Amino acid sequence: MSTLRRNLPDYYAALEIKEDADEVTIKKAYRRLVLKWHPDRNPADRPEAEEKIRLLNTAYETVTNPLKRETYDLQRAAFSKKRKGQAAKPRSAPRVGVPKEFMMQPLGFPECFVRSLGRRVVVHSRSDDPDADFQTFFGSTKLALWWLPEVNNMCRIRSLGSKARGDKKGAAAGRAGGLNMAFDPQKAKNSGASGSEVRMAPANKGQKADSVNFV
Repeated sequence: MSTLRRNLPDYYAALEIKEDADEVTIKKAYRRLVLKWHPDRNPADRPEAEEKIRLLNTAYETVTNPLKRETYDLQRAAFSKKRKGQAAKPRSAPRVGVPKEFMMQPLGFPECFVRSLGRRVVVHSRSDDPDADFQTFFGSTKLALWWLPEVNNMCRIRSLGSKARGDKKGAAAGRAGGLNMAFDPQKAKNSGASGSEVRMAPANKGQKADSVNFV
């Protein structure tokens, strides 16, 4: 499998397709390769076959989702330019505004909402927290976005209205950042992102804190 950089697999190469492949071409390639690498067809090297299938599934899910594919292509372009010693040019979709506040819901679960409860991040429906009234429940679902399109579309997701230690002093200096969605980069590096819990952590605007930076 070719990669542009460590931890950034080449999903187009994995699917054996061109970068401008359409949906029909992608589906045909995916089905062909899934049949080729099905573990039952590769009993002599089943672990490798299972790893191939996992990669194919991830690649297919990424390049068939327009938003995920656009983000992935942006990352590939940024890494490619960096490898060549070129500065990445800002790229953002036109007519896209950053909402002052928003909520997040898991796709396919319209009754559930992402909530920040102190330093915890949870996904709840109203029935999961029956003691919380309407205002309390939905007050914890409000998020804000700090967006840096010139840095590979990097962003931070803040719990709207949250306070962190030092915020009062930071606000006076114009950099208070409240509590932001975060994960443990070292733990993710060692065990994969799935091994790192998402939580809320303090981070001032302008402060280098990889744990709260997302794209």
